[in-house]
Formats: sequence, structure tokens, C-alpha cells
Amino acid sequence: MSAATVLIAPEDSEARISMAKNSVMATIIDDLFDFAGSKEELENMLKLFGRWQGDFSIGYCSKTVEILFSALEAMINELGSLASRRQGRDVTHHMVKIVGVP
Repeated sequence: MSAATVLIAPEDSEARISMAKNSVMATIIDDLFDFAGSKEELENMLKLFGRWQGDFSIGYCSKTVEILFSALEAMINELGSLASRRQGRDVTHHMVKIVGVP
């Protein structure tokens, strides 16, 4: 991975792991939107993005959407927690904006 060539110090291990996770997640979600997902799944995923960490009463239309959205949410919350410890402030909302959530 490209992170390994730039972040070589042992103390950067969390950053390397995070970059690897982000790359894999971005690829999987991109594949869902490019060719693997049905129209219903894509619309469902977008609605879930709009209700980030809120009311998920709309539910998941498929197991695929549930797994991907849950994994994305967990990954962002984990990264937010790591970043907050290092920076001394909560940056999770910034990451949610980067994902494209309103």
C-alpha cells in the first residue's frame, strides 16, 4: 500500500492501518455503486448516509447494504476516536462530511 512508503515510522502504524481500511472500504462501496448494487440498494444507502448516526428507522433493504453501511459507520467512528485521542478534540463530524453525508 502507498501508506507504507510514506508512513514508515512505528508510531504511524495506526495511520497505515486506517489508510488500508479506508482504501478497501472505498473500493467496495464504489463497486456497489458502479455495478454490483440494485437501484433499490443504492437509494437505500444514500438515505442511510443522510441519517448518519441518527434515526435508521428506514431500515436496510438488503443484507449487503446493512453490512456495508454498518462497516462504514464503525470504521468512521473508530477513526474518529483515534483522531480525537491524538488531537484532543472530536473530529468525527468532519469525517462524516468527507463521506458526503449532508
